[in-house]
Amino acid sequence: SSRKSDAASYSSRFDAFGFPLHDALLLLPTSLARPLTNTSSSRHHRAWAQYWWLVATERGTRMPAALPRPSNDLRILVAEGVPVAFRGALWPLLLGVRQRQRDQPAVRYRELCEPPPSASEASASTDADVIEAAEQIERDLDRTWPGHERLDRDALRRVLVAFARSVPEVGYCQGLNSLGATLLLVMSEEDAYWALVLLVTRQLEPGFYSRTLWRSRAEQEVLRALVGALEPKFLRALHGYRFDIEHFCTSWFLCLFAGVLPMEVCMRVWDLICFVPAGDGATVILAAALALL
Repeated sequence: SSRKSDAASYSSRFDAFGFPLHDALLLLPTSLARPLTNTSSSRHHRAWAQYWWLVATERGTRMPAALPRPSNDLRILVAEGVPVAFRGALWPLLLGVRQRQRDQPAVRYRELCEPPPSASEASASTDADVIEAAEQIERDLDRTWPGHERLDRDALRRVLVAFARSVPEVGYCQGLNSLGATLLLVMSEEDAYWALVLLVTRQLEPGFYSRTLWRSRAEQEVLRALVGALEPKFLRALHGYRFDIEHFCTSWFLCLFAGVLPMEVCMRVWDLICFVPAGDGATVILAAALALL
């Protein structure tokens, strides 16, 4: 009975993803765990279980390095939503994490995530860049999902430092902390690092995350044009209040809706970002933004 009361107390204080439910200072929307009460949800989960069984048993006890593309069955399943219990295994397969690990065996995550040297010890420009990135990461750690029950901030620090080292053209920039934290919710630390690298460098076109964020700003211009064509009254209303799309879309795009949408809905968007061909992630982001507007 004490375990039941502890579980009830926990569920009343945090949502299914570990976000506080009653924190007045927390602006993140919450996601409640919903039981499978209707027939369509149960059928969908059974379909996923059957698909996953085929993937796992087709190669005996070894999981594949990637999933075959295109697969109409998989496309339908992803479009209807990936069960949260499968995302930690499916996203790396969709992104090609296992394949990248095999292609780059010399890349050792534990070496990449080591703390950078102090400023006095830095000799090369790359050292200086990593030190600057590490300082920015440290400032953002406490601001990433304050009050979250399960977020491992030490793991998040290591993932972001490793990313800054291995992708120097991006380093560390706004939004990457939310991406890393979201990945750590559903997968191991090292998988989260590789998934972050592939999300940024493979699924999104170069420049979406950069010092200038130039491609992210360009996609906002695309969204403005789409809204102007599809919802001209809405765009005129925004301009009438001297309010621009970039005032809210910057955070939508850079965080890939983490902290904007309830986490389960956000992850539905990520399901599609992980599934689409390389470089097409922005198409999903624009579609989600249009749907919200």
